[in-house]
Amino acid sequence: MRNDSTCLKCKSIRSYFGDSVDLINTVDCDENSDQCIIELESYRDDRRARTPSGTITEAVGYPTAVIGDTAYVGITPSALKELTGCE
Repeated sequence: MRNDSTCLKCKSIRSYFGDSVDLINTVDCDENSDQCIIELESYRDDRRARTPSGTITEAVGYPTAVIGDTAYVGITPSALKELTGCE
């Protein structure tokens, strides 16, 4: 997951995972902004950036969940549940 420590939606995703958040590869893009921008733009440029519903998007931002080779921009807890099959 790519997120920003000051983003309210990102905080909601992190709290959704509770204690299990430590099991997720999470990058705080507030601390690693250059790395995150390059990575997220590469998903967009390769047309692998999608909305939670699966539509290709030109947007990049947080929270973004990288699942397989696709980046889901603006991910929500309910979309994560649906995409991963995890409760």
